[in-house]
Amino acid sequence: LGVLTSSMSLLYGLASQSPQEYQSLIPYAVHILGMLVLKKACAREYLYYRTPSPWLQIKLLKYLQLYPQALSGQENGGQEQHVQQLVSVVSKILTETDVSDSINKSNADHAVLFEAVNLIVTWGSGGPAQLRESAMKLLGKFISVREPNIRYLGLLTMAKLAQLEGTAESIKKHQATVLVSLKDADISVRRRALDLLFVMCDTDNAERIVDELVAHLVLADAAIREEMVLKIAILAEKYATDLRWYVDTILKLISISGDHVSDAIWHRVVQIVTNHPQGDLQAYTAATLLVAASPRRCHETAVRVAAYVLGEFGF
Repeated sequence: LGVLTSSMSLLYGLASQSPQEYQSLIPYAVHILGMLVLKKACAREYLYYRTPSPWLQIKLLKYLQLYPQALSGQENGGQEQHVQQLVSVVSKILTETDVSDSINKSNADHAVLFEAVNLIVTWGSGGPAQLRESAMKLLGKFISVREPNIRYLGLLTMAKLAQLEGTAESIKKHQATVLVSLKDADISVRRRALDLLFVMCDTDNAERIVDELVAHLVLADAAIREEMVLKIAILAEKYATDLRWYVDTILKLISISGDHVSDAIWHRVVQIVTNHPQGDLQAYTAATLLVAASPRRCHETAVRVAAYVLGEFGF
């Protein structure tokens, strides 16, 4: 197994450069992975906290990620057999991995698990739907644990999984947990939570997510504020069912964190208001900006937007 582990590093490096040259080795990689995961066939000295050679498992899974089409277009029996075995391996990794009291075992098991989930992400919508569902359910459990490293990886991997077709509904079940992660003490966890909320947002939950993000912006660190402002502005514009809500959201951003509202954001407000003469949007925006720009201490960006909008539509 020592030689095999070393040679897998070489194979992965070579296959990364020329995947097609080493595609024929997929059945061998799947067979070795099956021996380790399904049959636990491993010499005692290569067991790490009762996990059979996790380093080799990780390398095999990373190698298989180079071949996203490995599950499709297989016709002959031999290839079909290794496809079924690979699905069984990934399924067993998902169902048997849990948070352990031993940090070392937990780290090893989760390293294997997250590579297995990355493999499911690589397969995309062409992979088995039940594996995607199982992965989402498991990640939902991990983003609520106390260990920040597992929570970080859970949020990161869930964001990748959320981009696959057909996962939108299952990921919405974890929206409340992700919103809680925005208040985490670790800024890297907060960034991953923000990325995941950005990906999982759609017309159904946009208003709630945007309003939660705006509320959290008041307490957010300076290091993450600029990114939050940009993502809130993008979501508010993309999913606005009422443009007055969009205008209100951008004005809130300016009042809370005006220094981080770029010219592109307020230029876009002006553009949208100008291009929608129908309805009461222009009159509503002018009236709202008149109030927003009235205080003696008013942010420069609010004054700029007000100067244009009131000059054009304030009569």
